[in-house]
Amino acid sequence: MTATIRASLPRPLLERVRQVCATVPGVTLTATCTDALRPWLEDVEAVAWRATNYDGISIDKAPGAPYPRRRGGLGTGRPLGRRTEGDYVHISFRVDAGLKERVYNALYWRCEGLSDVLREQLKRDTRSI
Repeated sequence: MTATIRASLPRPLLERVRQVCATVPGVTLTATCTDALRPWLEDVEAVAWRATNYDGISIDKAPGAPYPRRRGGLGTGRPLGRRTEGDYVHISFRVDAGLKERVYNALYWRCEGLSDVLREQLKRDTRSI
């Protein structure tokens, strides 16, 4: 079963990712974004974590364990058209529903934004290209 992830990326970064997808055979935007999220998720799940989320709820997570199911929705980003730092493009891509759930649970407990995490991972992944 698959699910859709939506994020906002700076236009120059998205263009760089699209250029990589166009020049490397078999590489797609969906695969590139999914491959960018997997190592981040493995890294954050590998460590023990004591966290307090947006709602003031605390958890202790054992190393190597996934984050517990979130107890509410993810915090939302800025409303469309309200970004102050450049031109952003909204993208959607399909991933395994289990991966999306694990990513969203980690984001919820770590109080991080999906677009920020994806942007940093893609910058790192495309830096050498």
